[in-house]
Amino acid sequence: MYPSPSNVDVLPATAPPEPMAPASVPSGLESLYNVNHLSVEQSLSCCGVFTTYETRKEYSIKNIKGQILYGAKETTDCLTRQCWRSARPARFKIVDHTKKEVVHMRRPLSCSSCWIPCCLQSIEVSMPKGETLGSVRQRWSPIRPLFHVINEYGKTVLKISGPCYIQCCSFCNCEVHYKILAVDGSKIGRITKLWSGVFRELFSDSNNYDIKFPPDLDVKIKAVLLAACFLIDLMYFSGRTRIPLKLQTQLNAICLI
Repeated sequence: MYPSPSNVDVLPATAPPEPMAPASVPSGLESLYNVNHLSVEQSLSCCGVFTTYETRKEYSIKNIKGQILYGAKETTDCLTRQCWRSARPARFKIVDHTKKEVVHMRRPLSCSSCWIPCCLQSIEVSMPKGETLGSVRQRWSPIRPLFHVINEYGKTVLKISGPCYIQCCSFCNCEVHYKILAVDGSKIGRITKLWSGVFRELFSDSNNYDIKFPPDLDVKIKAVLLAACFLIDLMYFSGRTRIPLKLQTQLNAICLI
């Protein structure tokens, strides 16, 4: 069988001090209060580098000081990951330093082509007990990636606009920016896919991101923007391993021994 994905703990033994958040902040999201910057670092799996095996995605979510606030782990089953690859329906759980789940994210199975506007991509965000926090929904555009950020009441509160020809610029030693826009079109932040170095860019789909937004943004919407980052990663930057297919096949055979 294939080796299991890395089980390296992405969380610290102790959490950074939580800010004094008002009582209206949902339990578990206190670390997002008054924060204006998040770093999302994806764990690198050797199995994912040297074979075509689709491993579970794992991320560390840090503040501007580099302190780990949360860990994010994909819970999608193995068969779904191997059959659907980067287009797969996916589930993520966000856990705090005690490994308690504080946010749940679900990406339903949808069409991966922007030319079929009837069934576009989305990701839904909720508390573990089912309370809705919001969602991200792709909007049809033949030019660039476009998403709407929707709050718990179903109202569009933000928009996300990506660059043209994203796959062309992701290997050019540059960052890829997605603008976070208010409903009136003014820029209030961005999601940035960082350049990860030649090895990671060519031989893996393990990526790092920065998310910037106003510090006074609703913590629920901050959690939804984090989900938007995961959706962007799956849609545009996963499944890009460049190892020749013949070598991948040989390595897959070794893993099956």
